[in-house]
Amino acid sequence: MRVAVLGLGNVLRRDDGVGPAVVARLEAEYDVPAEVEVVDLGTPGLDLVDQLVHRDAVVFVDAVVHAGAPGAVRVLTPAALRGSTGAVPASPRMTSHEAGVDDALTLAAMDGRGPRHVRMVGVVAEDLGDGPGFSRAVEAAVPAACDAVLAELRALGYVATRRAVPRPDAAWWRTFATEVIAAALPA
Repeated sequence: MRVAVLGLGNVLRRDDGVGPAVVARLEAEYDVPAEVEVVDLGTPGLDLVDQLVHRDAVVFVDAVVHAGAPGAVRVLTPAALRGSTGAVPASPRMTSHEAGVDDALTLAAMDGRGPRHVRMVGVVAEDLGDGPGFSRAVEAAVPAACDAVLAELRALGYVATRRAVPRPDAAWWRTFATEVIAAALPA
């Protein structure tokens, strides 16, 4: 089985960067089985299809626009993302990448090469404005989102192990966003 954990989001749009942040934390703190690939995709378009084909399972991580308190972690099926199950209120857009995700899943499935198991670990966003950093609620939700991803992997039969000594956070955008972009933005 080939499995991918795909972080989605724009790290320069406040809470929208939570997907890449969760992926960075997972990479720093956990060893995952060789069959599991953990990737920060940023804000892909239809090139997302390339990440889906020939995968058995995909776990997306992204900020969601959803009823509930900011920072709440939701595990959603593709049907729930479309609002068709009644599990979540229908809205024009639940994630800032929803159209790309839905379209990519449809295209990958058209010839039978798409993943059979798809989940979205979504963190309810509070602030999707311009600039680096997260709202307090979303920052505090990163550990819970990591736990939700790890639970999805366990449900698929893959157990990640916590590193005794975490790797340094390799998220290039943390330093860039806090030092360079923040200095350039008006106060």
